[in-house]
Amino acid sequence: GSGLSAEVRIENVKPLVDDMHHYINLNCIPGGTVRNWASYGDKVVTSDGLESSFVRSFLADPQTSGGLLVSVVPSESESFERLLIKKGYSEHAVPIGRFTAKSDKVVQVF
Repeated sequence: GSGLSAEVRIENVKPLVDDMHHYINLNCIPGGTVRNWASYGDKVVTSDGLESSFVRSFLADPQTSGGLLVSVVPSESESFERLLIKKGYSEHAVPIGRFTAKSDKVVQVF
């Protein structure tokens, strides 16, 4: 509804979900992950070379029970990052993506 698409830099997301890699390798994946991907996976494209099953397993994970993302206008991103660091959330002070003009795929993971 926003008329935008998003780019997600997987290398900046992985450190936030590092412990999930072990469980994904054991195929310990919530059933809701499969249902989520079935609902919107056709709107996501991954760059060549990315293991799409791994990307799918944590990007569609249903266990968050709330917001995962904060969107900040580019002109305020440094200020927001400083605030996160000041509050003790330095590991979360790395942008994971950006919004772009609307494209065929809503989310591009690279």
